[in-house]
Amino acid sequence: MMRKNLDDAVDRLSDFYNRRGDNEVFIRIDVQDAQADLSTERRLLNRRTFPDVKWLYSHWERYLTKLYNLEDDSTPTIYLSPYDQGLYGAILGAELVVDKPMRIERTPFWIGSMTKPLEHFSLEELGWSEENPWLERFRSDLRYVAERARGRFGVGVLMTIDALNFVAQVLGITKALIWLYRRPDDAKRLMEFAFELNVRLVEMQRDIIDFTYKGGVFDFYGGWLPRRAVPMSVDLYNFCRPQMYTAMGRTYQQRLIDRFGGGIYHVHENGYHLIPELAKMRNVLAIWITDHNVPIHKVKALREMAGSIPLIIDCTKHQFLRDLREKTIERGVMYNIKAKNLSEANLLARKAKSL
Repeated sequence: MMRKNLDDAVDRLSDFYNRRGDNEVFIRIDVQDAQADLSTERRLLNRRTFPDVKWLYSHWERYLTKLYNLEDDSTPTIYLSPYDQGLYGAILGAELVVDKPMRIERTPFWIGSMTKPLEHFSLEELGWSEENPWLERFRSDLRYVAERARGRFGVGVLMTIDALNFVAQVLGITKALIWLYRRPDDAKRLMEFAFELNVRLVEMQRDIIDFTYKGGVFDFYGGWLPRRAVPMSVDLYNFCRPQMYTAMGRTYQQRLIDRFGGGIYHVHENGYHLIPELAKMRNVLAIWITDHNVPIHKVKALREMAGSIPLIIDCTKHQFLRDLREKTIERGVMYNIKAKNLSEANLLARKAKSL
């Protein structure tokens, strides 16, 4: 049991990422009442313990099943968010720490993780073991989810944590930024290692998930992505000048994009200055502006910064409906909107698609 309108959603997403949707308005909707009965479960997670995969899957299944008749441009995709960042440092032996759960769009709850900086870190001893307990647990959890989701839901790979993001995961943010200026050769060496690690992790996940659809893959951030594209981040470069990203980051990320045929980025408000640099890269499929409720009047300026790269924007239902009514809506953009229930969500989806 996949989504009722899955073929239509994937076809529209294909148009969006391949720049064939300049005259369309795309929409993804967070249906709030589908998450309502999970509030108690969310409170139970405040103990900051790493959740059991059977518990996780059961709630993803319950949540996504409620969205079977949703008519927007999203796909039913499970994401193992507890491993989101922490796995990368944990593979090298760093201590994994579970973040406080929080609510995020397109998931009933978000449970993330980080790692404490590695003590006594040595570039001469870079490497990891396939028997690392966190890596073994991740493989086991992913197999459990992939086997039960096959034919029902998509499963997304983890966001890649590479370049400066990986350096910070290993060393801590302050030390990572210092390395950029005082030990650039060592920082590059660690980034090169991160490239190889990310490639192996993505390929391992794709092998376990073993499911493609219409020439692409399901993805939590993008819904569906062409080829074997991956979700990516420039978060730590938000603290740097664009020139630093060009000199100490873009090359590694371009290689990752080239390896998998595409990448989708998320960018926060303090990283807007990086958008023109992302626009210079090959096969950047989209940029998700992750700040909540971006004023629609800013969308045009953001589109000019992004060039031909499609944007995904969070905005309010009121803003969206007003611009539809006044015929000032920016086309070729994906809008993330909240709706109270499925009926309201489908009404919004039909309005967007009827333009």
